Amino acid sequence: MADRLHDKINHIRVKEAAARGVERFVRFGEGVTDNVRFIERMIGYGYSGYITVELALEDKSNVKRDLRVPIDMFSPFTK
Repeated sequence: MADRLHDKINHIRVKEAAARGVERFVRFGEGVTDNVRFIERMIGYGYSGYITVELALEDKSNVKRDLRVPIDMFSPFTK
């Protein structure tokens, strides 16, 4: 997608999909979405816009972990 549409993308919202082609979202690190690779490709194309992280918090028993994983995952892309 980044290769074909990079010049049309002005905002990125990342989520973690449970499986390819399935509209069910899970905690970051538990799914199959390669968000880091996508962001790296977009940055390679010169993307400098916003990145929004959307959490799947159906079970709030481990909120600290649910926040820490995406912070660690995406903090290299912050300025």
